[in-house]
Amino acid sequence: MNNLLRSATILGLCTAVSGCLDAGDESSSSRSTYAEQDALAEQLASEINLLSPTDPGSLPTTGSVVDYAGVVTITADSDSIVFLGDLALSADFVNSTVSGNLTDVNDSNGVGYTGTIPLTNGDIDRNADISETVTGDLIGDVSDGSGNTVAFDTSIAGDFYDDEAYIAGDVTGTLTINGDAFEIEDGDGAFAVSDGL
Repeated sequence: MNNLLRSATILGLCTAVSGCLDAGDESSSSRSTYAEQDALAEQLASEINLLSPTDPGSLPTTGSVVDYAGVVTITADSDSIVFLGDLALSADFVNSTVSGNLTDVNDSNGVGYTGTIPLTNGDIDRNADISETVTGDLIGDVSDGSGNTVAFDTSIAGDFYDDEAYIAGDVTGTLTINGDAFEIEDGDGAFAVSDGL
């Protein structure tokens, strides 16, 4: 299964587990809710699913920084729990870099986590193989304020779609939930962002 279809499949998993969440369990109206992130993941998957990756060699080398917004989704603990979070990325085509952060992490058990996880080592590689045009690391912790912590030691790898309108791909690495580590392999994590949000 190619990178895009894997991403769409994982993003689609959010819908399957959204029944686990009572919207009244979410603690703050100012942050993104699991239900909102679920709907956005489904929307982005449907928009990107029919597109082909943009040839990395055709990406622009001039112009302004482009800002993107979207969702990260990761399954853990034998697919019994799904984590969603808001992902903001900024692509600097002049310097071939990507920056951003992950915020408002929620899980399918109705728990919301606070904390910001920065994207580091963000790179745009115009000579990369498809599925590795955009890479970076998401490393950091989020907590729910009640002693529960989720540590991300993860990386993203993906492509641009519809010229530069979208970026989507895989999230891999390790997710540690209250000290228990879960490997996030191909097919267990995905991200998708759009410049139209």
